[in-house]
Amino acid sequence: MHTNQGKAYLVSLFVLTLILLAFYYPVLFAGREYFVSDHTYFFEPFARLISAALKEGRLPLWNPYLYCGMPQTANPSPGLFYFPSFLFGFLSYSKAMALTLMLSQIVAFTAGFFLALELELTVVLAIALGAILALNGYMFSFAANYSLPATASWGFLSMVAFLKLNKARGREKLLYIAASAWLAHTTIMAGRPEIFVPVFLVLGVVALLPLRHCFGKESDKTRVVSDFAAVAVSFALALAMSMISILPTYEWTRLSPRASGLSLSQVFLWSANWYDYICLFTGQPLGDLQHSLSLYLAQVASRKGYYPFMPTACVGPIVLVLALLSFGAKEHKKRRLLFLLGFVIAALLAAGCNTPVSGWLLKLVPPLAVLRYPVKLMVFVDLFLALLAVYGLKVAVTKPGRLTISLLSIFLCLTAVFAALYFCRDLYAAKPFTANGIAYTLAAPGFFEMLFRALAVNSLIASIFLAFLLVADKLTMKESERYAIAIGAIIASLATVSFMLPQRTSLGGFYRRPVLADRLTAMSQTANFDKANEFNGVGRYMTGYFDPLYSPRGYHARGDLNKIQLGENYMQYCRDLLLPNTSVGTYPVTGGYEAAATSQFQKNFLKAYKTSSLERAGQDDLPLYLFCRLTATKFVGSQTKKNKGKGPLDVSLLDEKYFALKHESKALALRVYEVLQPTPRAYVSEGYEVVDGVDGVVAGATGGGSGAGLGSGAGLGSGAVGTGSSGAGAGGAGAKDNRVKEKKRDALVEYLEQKDSQYLKDFIEEDPLVDSPFEKPEFAFVDGDVRERLPLLVPADWGKTTVGDGGETDKRSKANSVRVMVDKPEHLAVAVTLKSPGYFILCDHFYPGWRVKVDSFEAKLARANGLMRAVKLEKGAHLVEFDYRPRSFTLGLYLTVAGYAVALLLLVYWSLPHLWQIVLFLSYGKRGVGGGSASVHCGDGEAGGASAGGVAGDVIAPDGGADEAGGSDDK
Repeated sequence: MHTNQGKAYLVSLFVLTLILLAFYYPVLFAGREYFVSDHTYFFEPFARLISAALKEGRLPLWNPYLYCGMPQTANPSPGLFYFPSFLFGFLSYSKAMALTLMLSQIVAFTAGFFLALELELTVVLAIALGAILALNGYMFSFAANYSLPATASWGFLSMVAFLKLNKARGREKLLYIAASAWLAHTTIMAGRPEIFVPVFLVLGVVALLPLRHCFGKESDKTRVVSDFAAVAVSFALALAMSMISILPTYEWTRLSPRASGLSLSQVFLWSANWYDYICLFTGQPLGDLQHSLSLYLAQVASRKGYYPFMPTACVGPIVLVLALLSFGAKEHKKRRLLFLLGFVIAALLAAGCNTPVSGWLLKLVPPLAVLRYPVKLMVFVDLFLALLAVYGLKVAVTKPGRLTISLLSIFLCLTAVFAALYFCRDLYAAKPFTANGIAYTLAAPGFFEMLFRALAVNSLIASIFLAFLLVADKLTMKESERYAIAIGAIIASLATVSFMLPQRTSLGGFYRRPVLADRLTAMSQTANFDKANEFNGVGRYMTGYFDPLYSPRGYHARGDLNKIQLGENYMQYCRDLLLPNTSVGTYPVTGGYEAAATSQFQKNFLKAYKTSSLERAGQDDLPLYLFCRLTATKFVGSQTKKNKGKGPLDVSLLDEKYFALKHESKALALRVYEVLQPTPRAYVSEGYEVVDGVDGVVAGATGGGSGAGLGSGAGLGSGAVGTGSSGAGAGGAGAKDNRVKEKKRDALVEYLEQKDSQYLKDFIEEDPLVDSPFEKPEFAFVDGDVRERLPLLVPADWGKTTVGDGGETDKRSKANSVRVMVDKPEHLAVAVTLKSPGYFILCDHFYPGWRVKVDSFEAKLARANGLMRAVKLEKGAHLVEFDYRPRSFTLGLYLTVAGYAVALLLLVYWSLPHLWQIVLFLSYGKRGVGGGSASVHCGDGEAGGASAGGVAGDVIAPDGGADEAGGSDDK
């Protein structure tokens, strides 16, 4: 990069930083907080979890608040190892988020600037491309999904690195291999496969560019092979460096709902529609739609009843005009055709279900279903429009021609048409009409007023800009002045859209502790369950409601009602009701949204909910009750009314045989039930049946097996009431000894199909099938049977009964007892005493990566009732410890470290000549650099020799060596 280019970049970056600081000032310096959409539902709760873990000096590998526990490392967004995420550990959520968004826009500008230089464009055009990529609406308005612009910006910069890699030669190639690998790695770590997968496809096209050397006059196959090898190494390094995130995520996808395939309706929930494409031109013509009080959501939202997923991807009228003017350029036709093709493909794919293209592609390649919500691809529409626009800018400034006049005529006509539609709106709005026998009604006049006013104004802006280009050409204005005005117009047209529609922020204190969390904590203190065996002394809560909630009229957000923004009331209501995910770091809940759930858990949770009276009056509540017992859920919440169709419907009361209504609030439209006879989180099963979940061998139904069936319920634990509790242990053993070949039975289904809710039986899989390639013994890190190889090192009095003063055995020692001693996300220690051999069950999610120790020795982890953890114990007292040490994470960490090490070695090898010259400069001064360069051959003989030949004559005396040269300096 030349000096002038560097100065232009730094000055432009300084101006951009000032614009961004002005935009983010309310959050960075005035105490405002982001609140809308995924800020409330997703990112702030998870950022709080990450922050708490970092402050404790640990990595949050496991999240105990959702789904009875879930792998946090499998949740790529927010990316735990995306380096700006560490800001959450030191700053408030909103400030850290604002700085992360600023970084994304600065990276996008940098990518645009250097991408233009790689395309052999001028510095002025580089500034224009950088400004468009940094200031478009996608970058500004996607604060609620910050990982989307973050992934896109790093992806654009990685394109620059791969282009430079293709041009690099010699030792310099090592630098760009390491740089392109790190940038591609950062693109992955930002966390959105919906963006980085298309980015990698573009990088694949870039990787094919060396093929052009095979078809020229001077074919250079050696160069082609070298370039392909460099690109392959870069991709391999990027993947290796990202394995710390990729492997846990891959492990989860095999167990997740996405692994079993999503329907096209789920994939296309948010597809770009007519309004999203109009927003490219006009910003947000109908104003801010990110709140439930908007009058026009039904007309424009691609998902009925929800906000638009993307506020705007605006590039403004001037950029679109310049993109059209690019078709008047005479040079670089192949490039422009390639960018036009990219724009068309991106626009079609972003449209999702609105065109047949995406549906056809998903049927052809079903795994692409994991890349949900096609509207996210609008960032690539912006990218290709920006690339076309810089070529159009060159045409517009240097020599506007007939195309400029034609476009001016078109936009003047559009201005007149939109103005006429605006003034005549009362003649056609809200008028009923019939088409194909179906009655329709157009939108209200206000809809067309806002829409056509915005279209007319932006068409007029485009016309004025085109007129300026023609007048400037006639007045022979200097080219530099035209460029300055044009770039100023681009920046103004982009930034104005975002500054006119301020960020969705609230006053400070939005993320204070939710009301319901305090209520549930108070209820836990008076509840009739063993708090010693619960999650930090409180019982799990199941939310029987989903977004969109019914929001009561009497509710208002905490704070000054005159200062809250539209939608803040509703989002605060969602937090106060602990809508799933908002509870992360606050209160444990059974369900969740958009997090690392397993398909088996989610499917059965939704099935239990939909077959209960919470969904429809008169349905059986037993399945919901059994699922609560299975997951050790203590409280269930429901709204008093729910949104359904045109108006709210009353929600039925839950069956009093299973649930006791403990709290009802009209202000929150909320009911809270306590689960009757709740299951402890940790207990000793007194009635179980062993089911082999691997080869279909199941427990026999004779002998002791029947005794197991008469055992007391899973939820009654050590305080069980029923017959055959001692026979349960024997029954389990008998069942194991009398196995018969039968059809494989699902332990979870068996549990949930029990009819007698008071005498439930646990179903134990001693050899559970763990669908993870990393936990199979033959893969790596084989754990031997420690008990077979080591002597039993247990104190002599461990597990013996206590003798009282009268010499009689303490009666308490005869009963099963359980007490949670340590309760950390990745480590639990439980003291367990059994009166007879049996199974200890922990109602936390069974998931690959959990290990169990009994009395400090490795033990086998079993699975209870298809979802929960269990371990077989002998009679007596034991210390049971659960540790989350996933091999997917461990192996990923090793590969990541190895990838970074290789990249570092490449950088060190590349820098050896430079480092050696720095050492010599520090040793001998300016002239010593040249004199010492003859020694550089130790790092690279060819480079060192060339350097020495160029300067040695000025430094080394003809008859002397280094000492004489040094002596000359003394003289």
